[in-house]
Amino acid sequence: MRRAIFISLWTLISVTACLSEKVFLEEPKSLLLPLGSTSSIGMSCVANVQTATYSWIKDLVSLPPVSDAKYEYTGGNLKINNPDENDVGGYQCVVRMEDGSVIVSNFGNLTLAYINDFQEVQSQKQVPEGAGATMECLGQGAHGPNNHVQYQWQTTDDEWEWRTYTSSSTDPNYYVSFRTGNLYFANVKQADKDSYQCHMRARDWNLNGSKVEKESSKFPFDVTPSGSTSNPASFLLKPDSITYAVLGGKLFLECFAQGNPTPTITWSKIGGGEMPSGAQRSGMYAINQLAEGDEGTYRCTASSGERTIHTDTEIQFEFAPQWVQEIKSQTVDATATAVLTCEAKGSPQVDIFWMQNGERLAADDVKVSIIASHVEESVLYINNFSDDDVGYYQCIARNAHGTSLSSAKLSKNEMKPTFVKVFPDVTASASGSPITFPCQVQAAPPAEIRWYKDDQELDILSVPRFGVDDKGLHIEWVDVDDAGIYMCNASNFLGFITTTGKLEVYEGTTIESNSDTEYVYEAGDWITLWCKASYDQSLALTWQWKFEGKTLRPFGEIGFDMNGNSLEILASGSRSGLYECTASTSVGSASAEMLIHIEDAPNKPDDLKTEAKSSESIFLRWELPNTNLSPLLGEKVQARLINDLAAPGEWFDARTDPAELIDNHGCLVTTLLPFNFYQFRVRASNSIGHGSYSDASARVRTLAGIPLKIPQLLKGGGGEPGELVVEWQPLNESDYGAASVSYIIKIWKFNTSEEEARSDFLANPLENRTIFRTNEDEIYEPYNQRIHAQNSAGFESDWSDVSTVYSGEIPPVQNVSGIKMMTRQAYSFDIEWEPIENINGFTKGYKVSVVDWIVDAKMVQPETWYNYTTIDENPQIKVDNLTAINAYSYKIASFNSAGDGPYSEWNGPFLTRKRPPSRAPQNLDLGVTEKIVDISWDYVEARLDEELIVGYKVSYWKDGQTREDARVAPTPYTQVQLKMMEKTEYMIAVRAYSKGGDGPYSEVIRFSTNIGSSIKLTGNSSNTLTVNLTLLVNLLTMCCYMLFK
Repeated sequence: MRRAIFISLWTLISVTACLSEKVFLEEPKSLLLPLGSTSSIGMSCVANVQTATYSWIKDLVSLPPVSDAKYEYTGGNLKINNPDENDVGGYQCVVRMEDGSVIVSNFGNLTLAYINDFQEVQSQKQVPEGAGATMECLGQGAHGPNNHVQYQWQTTDDEWEWRTYTSSSTDPNYYVSFRTGNLYFANVKQADKDSYQCHMRARDWNLNGSKVEKESSKFPFDVTPSGSTSNPASFLLKPDSITYAVLGGKLFLECFAQGNPTPTITWSKIGGGEMPSGAQRSGMYAINQLAEGDEGTYRCTASSGERTIHTDTEIQFEFAPQWVQEIKSQTVDATATAVLTCEAKGSPQVDIFWMQNGERLAADDVKVSIIASHVEESVLYINNFSDDDVGYYQCIARNAHGTSLSSAKLSKNEMKPTFVKVFPDVTASASGSPITFPCQVQAAPPAEIRWYKDDQELDILSVPRFGVDDKGLHIEWVDVDDAGIYMCNASNFLGFITTTGKLEVYEGTTIESNSDTEYVYEAGDWITLWCKASYDQSLALTWQWKFEGKTLRPFGEIGFDMNGNSLEILASGSRSGLYECTASTSVGSASAEMLIHIEDAPNKPDDLKTEAKSSESIFLRWELPNTNLSPLLGEKVQARLINDLAAPGEWFDARTDPAELIDNHGCLVTTLLPFNFYQFRVRASNSIGHGSYSDASARVRTLAGIPLKIPQLLKGGGGEPGELVVEWQPLNESDYGAASVSYIIKIWKFNTSEEEARSDFLANPLENRTIFRTNEDEIYEPYNQRIHAQNSAGFESDWSDVSTVYSGEIPPVQNVSGIKMMTRQAYSFDIEWEPIENINGFTKGYKVSVVDWIVDAKMVQPETWYNYTTIDENPQIKVDNLTAINAYSYKIASFNSAGDGPYSEWNGPFLTRKRPPSRAPQNLDLGVTEKIVDISWDYVEARLDEELIVGYKVSYWKDGQTREDARVAPTPYTQVQLKMMEKTEYMIAVRAYSKGGDGPYSEVIRFSTNIGSSIKLTGNSSNTLTVNLTLLVNLLTMCCYMLFK
């Protein structure tokens, strides 16, 4: 019979965090009151508790429980009668609740301000003239607090003229210490001889509206003559080596020196840092608010004549306790150990202690343990938690600058065992496999766990394969004999629960054999992998395939075809690797791996990195690709410009160094453009073929270099008298060779030396013109001009070739002459005239005004005239859009950039001709013999309102061209023979023309000169005629063959 064991899963502590309510609505406030200003002082607190009992403690010592002559209690209010110095301290409100738990408030500090009378002190000082001196403020009575009093000195011998000395004075000859009240003289004079009194007065407080001030005895001060007035500098007052201060508070640095001449006092921060914002007052530097970074060493320097001395002090910050970790309310399991941790930081070092229910806790190492893991952290352990331990706990951290208090409530938790996670009703497992029966329980106190199999308690220790923890029962490997009914029982003093489940054991699944993969395959082959499994035949078997750890889907995997225990693979380099087949049943699975190798073109290179080396080259590096079992034969680099991310340039084969790349990791890409952005890609090749190009590299810019182009000077000129306008085409940004470019233009008079040139510099790269000043009487005078570019990197282009530009212009003064009517048609006429000589400026063109005699026979209505302008300086124009058989006159004027010249006299009137033909030629008859074309058509008869027919224009053009590309053959006859230039498809059409203009085209006929024999085509409609000549030839050939047969 197996030996039964008892397993208890105890934990150190089981807690549940809960949100603690805010207990105090109002806590005691700190008070600063003048002593004697009131007969009583009140403090109050209000707890967020329906029934609360209040009491008070001072400096952690309980005050009398009931009211007496000194203390009176009313609810949460405390009244202190006849306050004196003994009442100064920290007060806390203690609240006891109905359940007996107690919590203590934060501290409210009471501070009493007072100044007692000076004691009578006899003191007399005699100092030689020119020496330094110190007058001590002797006999001071008790006072407090120190930072709420201030000092000043007064002379008393002359009742009509009192002199007052304060620490706020900027007089460098004396200083009053704000800490001790001592008066310091840098060098005394005869005028300083007098009796002095030290006054101590309240700062920022008063006694019922009256100033509080006390004064010392009179101290006679005698100054004796001295034969020497020189006195080297030495310190009378120096700061401590370390000055402690509070971050965010005020700080007064004191330093004063004697000497003659009077020393100059300055303060500085060692290490070069800036002095905090403050004010220099004689021997004091006042800092109103200390900030982060103000810690450090400060130096007081005293300079007198040729002697300079200094003294240093280091400012170190101190601060009140600050919580790093506060305690939190918890619900603790009965009999468990409660743990509370608090951590606080402060300077000086904090003192941490604990309170329970308003009383300070002391460790007994049995029930209560307090462990300080380090100086700023304290951990409280309360063992065997019970009803007596329920209540409020407080962690108090304090130092010289204040006290912080953190509170939390501990409650007790009792709970009957409940299951968090249990095992299923039936668990199936393969023989030899590990298994776990989950049995996780929540209980307070923790539950006792027992395991049973087939109603017999398990002896866990006697079976090495078995193990138990708080997660459940673990069996390292399952045997057939392990099948049966298992039960988990959990109990504590509140009750018990059980859960049961059945374990079924089956034969395991294994891979018996699989395909051999020692071969090397080629891309494009089909590869078949297979596996054979042994398994429990009572269970269903499923198959799964993986490639490089990724599961392949049964359907939709391109290049793979799965059929249960077999897998067909379309070989490619990307499919070389490790394959795995897995056979699975409901109780387990088994796998086998097969490694296959496939020869293919290389993969694409990876991890392209670039580094600009010069204005024309970039070093490119990459990771060599997987060659897919075939050695590399070469690598190819392509580049593209990518100055505009939205519109990158085309890829081109890059020039590299070395020129031939085989098995390389990188190369220098050369012959690039300066200061332009590029991207690169790399492709590798082997005996199988070319791999894919890599992903494009990151954008990289070449270094700055010489501008790629010389700016192109334009015609320029024009402008007003006294101006010379130079114009050019700005460079494209990709031609700058740097971030920006400037233009330098120089001009010099024609037939003079370039050494006499004047220059202009324009820094705007988009600028395209500049104006030089010339003499105003220089009208259209020639100048030489040149331009070059200089970029922001300091590189310059070559100078442009010399070209000519002319100075400012005035309007032309010549009349247009030699006017001729060249042609006259129904709707237009062509005229020519003699060109105007370029005297006052360059003639840019001519303006022609045409008047319709029917509309304005007197030529006085310019708004009705037709106005035309030539497209350039050529003296000719076609005037169109006229009316047939109508009278017109015209006049002409030249113009330049300065304005219009005088118009000629009116020419005319003249009459436009009758209308052109309105009928198109009909019945085109076309014959083609190789490249010879004969075409005829019917005669076109002119209508009565049309000009007589002069002849015909035959237009022909190749298929794929337009009528605007046609060749035109004019003829006075109704037929013409043409010789085509080549054998191809053509279009042809005919139109009649007269002196009135051209008529409409006939129908368009398509024909071919590709045939080798004669063919005749006839067009008899106005629509386009399309004839398939090849089909026609084929039909004729077939007819001849049938006739012969």
